[in-house]
Amino acid sequence: MAGGLVVITELQQLPSSPNTERLVLGSIQLDDARLADVAGVLEIEDFSLEKHRRIYGRMLDMYSCGVRIDRVTLTEELDRQGQLESVDGMSYLVSLDDGLPEIVNLDSYVRIIKEKSHLRQTIFACQRIIDQSFMEKPSEEVLDTGRAILDRVEAKTRSSHDWVLPYDVVRQHGSS
Repeated sequence: MAGGLVVITELQQLPSSPNTERLVLGSIQLDDARLADVAGVLEIEDFSLEKHRRIYGRMLDMYSCGVRIDRVTLTEELDRQGQLESVDGMSYLVSLDDGLPEIVNLDSYVRIIKEKSHLRQTIFACQRIIDQSFMEKPSEEVLDTGRAILDRVEAKTRSSHDWVLPYDVVRQHGSS
């Protein structure tokens, strides 16, 4: 920390859990009925890796059309959409569920993915506020925009569970 400010370096990575994402995708691939449990909570954007977003998106499309999801049907659908190579091919899809036991605590993994997604959304929202400040917009405008951005993030995160935003903590302690 320099003068009370956190210095962000390019080496810092956004919050994510790619292995947890793989376990969730692999679990769905093993038993596509699990998608019904996951689809109500996870959105495509909640996955940190683009290839996981593409795989999940195809799974949702297949599910909504009543197509069973497994290695072969998912491979075919990704190939038909021209996305198979962008997800590292069939070998990656096979690796998602290869040797994977049935996951009994899928909801815990979904919560981990969702939490990491909320943290990334908060970082992006704060970055927009920082960008406006560097553009030297009027401080009142920056604060109003900042509140609106954080309120949108808060509304989205509160809809999935009672997650407390850093903004809430600062606001509560700032008014004391």
